Amino acid sequence: LRESEERYGRLFEATPVRHSAGMVLEEEQFRREFEALKTLPFVAADDAMTDPRTAGYVDNYLRPLRIRSMLDIVIRADGRNLGLLCIEHVDRAHHWEDHEIAFASQLADKVGFALLARERQTVARAVSERVRQLATLMSHLPGMAYRCRNDADWSALFVSDGCVALTGYRPEDFTSGAITRWMAPMTGATH
Repeated sequence: LRESEERYGRLFEATPVRHSAGMVLEEEQFRREFEALKTLPFVAADDAMTDPRTAGYVDNYLRPLRIRSMLDIVIRADGRNLGLLCIEHVDRAHHWEDHEIAFASQLADKVGFALLARERQTVARAVSERVRQLATLMSHLPGMAYRCRNDADWSALFVSDGCVALTGYRPEDFTSGAITRWMAPMTGATH
């Protein structure tokens, strides 16, 4: 979701009972609600047909779907606006009570947490795949690859499996500190 758009992923209509694809609403057409939602946690439009914040919706959204009242709650998490939770009444105007707004706000928070969790899982899978690719690359390198600290012992942080063929030692022998002072600085000579 860009800051300049609202994206409705799915639309559920209770009457008739159906789901349909969502839509993208651009800020240019819906500027008043966008401005309100950038500073407020929600827009409660009891009469959405006459509320100036929802004026951009009247012809293309409210009237065709017979929506009279709208409650749009910002889905915010991690300091970002991730979307909107939209609850609407059709055929008659509805006054949004405090408990309805509180419930919808809690629901939007839950959706935000779920979206963040999904985002973190996606990142974790990508990191895991990169680690797998790097491990595969390292295991197929001829010779030995390593990474050391810049300390007196050149403490090994990483040593590839190729070290076994070259030294007779396992990578963990180097990284655990069992073998120390194994490389002299700048000469490559071993001790």
